[in-house]
Amino acid sequence: MTQFERIIPVADSREAFFRWNKKQYSSMSQRLDVEKVHLIHFIPLFLHLNHRLLPGYSGNDVPVGVHGYIPEKSLLYEARKLNNKFRYEREAAPGRAAIDAIYFQQQIIDDRCFCWIFCSENLNDRQFHEISLKADRLSRWYIARNCKIIFIVTSEKKFRLDIKKHATDIDVAFFVEQFYAESVLLAGKYPVWWLVPVDNEPDYDACVANMLEVRFVDRSEFIDIGNISNLMPDVFLDSALRLMQNSKRSKELCLIELLMLDSKSLHWPEMDGVAYRIKNNLYHGVEN
Repeated sequence: MTQFERIIPVADSREAFFRWNKKQYSSMSQRLDVEKVHLIHFIPLFLHLNHRLLPGYSGNDVPVGVHGYIPEKSLLYEARKLNNKFRYEREAAPGRAAIDAIYFQQQIIDDRCFCWIFCSENLNDRQFHEISLKADRLSRWYIARNCKIIFIVTSEKKFRLDIKKHATDIDVAFFVEQFYAESVLLAGKYPVWWLVPVDNEPDYDACVANMLEVRFVDRSEFIDIGNISNLMPDVFLDSALRLMQNSKRSKELCLIELLMLDSKSLHWPEMDGVAYRIKNNLYHGVEN
């Protein structure tokens, strides 16, 4: 069994991620307007339940439940303001979660907002489709309240298979790096990537396997959507060329992105990406 050196224990790195995620959630609340943040708080509840009195209700066949999610009393109180007949019954909540995790991502440059819904691998195609229909209903409900959020229904395996489609005009590793740096875990399983020390990134798969083998973590507690060890300098040039080709969409945003890419390329390899530096700081006790 291969041994991997660690700066801090696995349990401490996991707690460091959750503390950082909590701060990111708070920071998100400061960047967005109050009403939008208020509506975002409801997303895990709407997906955890399929209540006919709540937004997103899509018939009785929709598989529901978010891994480990328990709504706060204050949120349930706010939900009753949406429909005063709504009542949450703990025993009526699903026992086997259909959704592994929910992530909210606000892109740094253009402020587009995404909600990533990672479904359980145990769902069949029909169940997956039902959750997608529910997500579409939620999307329309949010848009009607001037809160545009792009809902993406996926799973661990589907995310890896579809990543080329999601990445569009940027390198896959660059896309995943942005996901790790910009996403906030709203509910469910954390990404195991945060438990792999930066120095072990090239041996990512072996490191994760080692943590499972020695039972530092349980496979049911995290999602694994891959690493970013193959993030190479070439991606910056490729991205710059594509930005120039697509500059008609917004010359101002294009200029800002080009300046950021130029800064990253000049500092390579000392600056390996935002997510890399965040994780490295967390491992060294720097959480701001």
